[in-house]
Amino acid sequence: MNKVSIIIPVYNAQEYIKKCVESFLIGTYQNIEILLINDGSTDSSLEVIRELEEKYPEKIIVYSQENCGVAKTRNKGIIYATGKYIVFADNDDYVDNDYVERLVKEIEKEDYDYIVSSFRRVDKRGKILYQKKYKDESWTYYMFETPWAKIFKREFLIENEIKYMDVPVGEDIYFSICANWKSDKKKVIPYVGYNWLYNEASVSNTIHKEHSKNNVQNLTKLLKKILAMYESYKEKVDEKDLRYFLLKTLIWYSLYTAKGSNVEQLYNNYKELKSLCDESLSDLYQGVSLFRPRGESLKVRFIIKTVVMLDKVKLLKTVLKLYARI
Repeated sequence: MNKVSIIIPVYNAQEYIKKCVESFLIGTYQNIEILLINDGSTDSSLEVIRELEEKYPEKIIVYSQENCGVAKTRNKGIIYATGKYIVFADNDDYVDNDYVERLVKEIEKEDYDYIVSSFRRVDKRGKILYQKKYKDESWTYYMFETPWAKIFKREFLIENEIKYMDVPVGEDIYFSICANWKSDKKKVIPYVGYNWLYNEASVSNTIHKEHSKNNVQNLTKLLKKILAMYESYKEKVDEKDLRYFLLKTLIWYSLYTAKGSNVEQLYNNYKELKSLCDESLSDLYQGVSLFRPRGESLKVRFIIKTVVMLDKVKLLKTVLKLYARI
């Protein structure tokens, strides 16, 4: 039974971290180490995880540091880990009893580099808000970018220097694309065992609102790094998938940050970022369709197709202004 290292960055999670940790402790797979890395919490999170470490010293290792962000924290976790496999979790989520066992069984079937599983979205009472079951298709690796609901072979991450990018937005996007492009042995499974908590105060729900408004510099940095890496992987990367993914990222950024933003500047940023992508991938709008990629929701495909059409007829800026007022 190979050891699994579970990496959990901890930041102001005093209300949730115990449930998160104990969901792994009571699981059916017991050869685990849980690395709890306190990232400068200002509440009592450190005290809570120290108590857990004292109670379960054979399973839990606590690290504490000044706040440096989730990307650097996860990267440190990869270095600290001693298990053959690595699993990431957010500090307010929790997993089903058989979660680790199922992922280990899957990754060991064909000695995969990593496995992507599925998840459910839950509220604080445990009510299921929705559930995602992914299919093993090329687009899934672009559609599902989070670090959790996956298991990685640690050796694969280390040897390929796969790290989270230190930016406020998109650190997991870069990590996910690196893993995707650098692996020829990966698989998507429909198993659902990860519970993603809908928590307004969590990092995943607030970090973008705090940092992304007019933060085009970070998105530019991310896109440039992805496009530079693409030059080395053109032979194996489906350009249609990449083009659609980058367009989806730009549209998400624009719509998410439109409310309360300077729409004129936001539109200019969008056009500049699109031009940046066009330089490497010809026209980013090329091939946009309501019927692809397979696996993407009809809602998302409709939004992207609509934005492209609006921009082509010179109405996107006007619609963004109306959208920002809603």
